[in-house]
Amino acid sequence: MRIDKLKVGQEIRGYKKFCEILEIPYKKNKTDKEKQLKELEKFIKFTQVSSRKFIINEIKTIVGELSDGRKDGNNSVYKDDLRLLVLHMLRQDKSETMLISRSKLFEITSMVSPNYRLGQKDIEKLSELLEVPTDFIYDFYSTNNSKLKNITDRNMLSFSDSEHLFKVNIVTAVAMVKVHVQKNELNEPLLDSKGNVIDRKNLEYREATEKENLFINKCEYDVRKHLEKTHNKKLSDTRDVFAHGLWNEYKKLISKKLKSNNIVFYYRAYKIMYNNDIIKELYTEFSKMSISNHRKELNNKIIKSVHQTTKTNNTKAINSNKETIKTKIHSDNEYLNYNQKMVDNLISISAPVIKKELIFEQQNIFDMLNE
Repeated sequence: MRIDKLKVGQEIRGYKKFCEILEIPYKKNKTDKEKQLKELEKFIKFTQVSSRKFIINEIKTIVGELSDGRKDGNNSVYKDDLRLLVLHMLRQDKSETMLISRSKLFEITSMVSPNYRLGQKDIEKLSELLEVPTDFIYDFYSTNNSKLKNITDRNMLSFSDSEHLFKVNIVTAVAMVKVHVQKNELNEPLLDSKGNVIDRKNLEYREATEKENLFINKCEYDVRKHLEKTHNKKLSDTRDVFAHGLWNEYKKLISKKLKSNNIVFYYRAYKIMYNNDIIKELYTEFSKMSISNHRKELNNKIIKSVHQTTKTNNTKAINSNKETIKTKIHSDNEYLNYNQKMVDNLISISAPVIKKELIFEQQNIFDMLNE
């Protein structure tokens, strides 16, 4: 659920649009709709002016439960470990303005192994290495990406808005191609033997502008609708895209659209603004045990939570009368074993790093932009 897309005072035209912004399922049944809106009140205070207009009054940053009702989303479970690990990260950074992707934060704070981010880049290769079918891997990432995002979003916003440790905004960041023309002593462009200008390309990472955000939003919408039509599947959000195994195709189509504006890729990120003196003082205040112990504690809590969710999913699927892709995966005899293997290799920080084995066949980004 993308609460970070909302702003206090924002007016939203229609329930369907409300669902699209939050990236939650659209409920056609009146009873289901009312139940969903009541559930949303745990996270957001809003006024429903009519069936066609909602006004956001307050966005809650400390929440006791996840949107699906699970208790392990409680901030206090992870807060102490995560707080100190984030302070440790900022204490080492010292730039006073940091832009970091969610996935990188998961890794730096030891919520997951470095293998987690690497594996997600090439599901097919990961499937071969772990000997786990791709459907189970897509389901694993879909479930746990949402879990990790909920944990970090809530705690980071709590550290910012309630504890005032630093200020954080959840933003879209872009990797842009920047071309630098090489010049001679007379400040004129250098030319090669064929008379072509010699230039150097590199990537610049920064927060997306308003126009870039709108452009990215349109790309996402157009590609999702294209995939719905092509594969005859209902895709309410990117989680559905991932769950149906269409992630690689989705990324390729998005990439083709992005290159028209010299955007190589984009990602959701935390923009953290802080004061070095305050961070140093806070780090000393909150440091109760070694950083390595906090890393182990947080990682163990995540593993415990993942196991709990896996068992719950398995039990629900076995007892369910519905036949869906998820229930088929979750009720499979190998579901628990496959998930244990993925936890051991992708979540546990004691897992051997599989970076050398995960060789991604990625086209040079600059060649791709010049196609």
